[in-house]
Amino acid sequence: MRKKVNQKSDQFWYRVPVLWLGGLCLILVLVGCAYNVMTAMRYSDAGLQETGPSDKFLILQTVDE
Repeated sequence: MRKKVNQKSDQFWYRVPVLWLGGLCLILVLVGCAYNVMTAMRYSDAGLQETGPSDKFLILQTVDE
């Protein structure tokens, strides 16, 4: 015989382990992003040097056949 399952108590979101895992992953990603931003602000690099007119990239011309 099958055991009767209380349908009302099985539908709560906090009884689904996959949702807890998804929530934990979301929180870990957000904490990692905040840590990455704080670390980047603490160890900022020097600004890039401005390039003069002779330092431009050369644009390769394509040949249409």
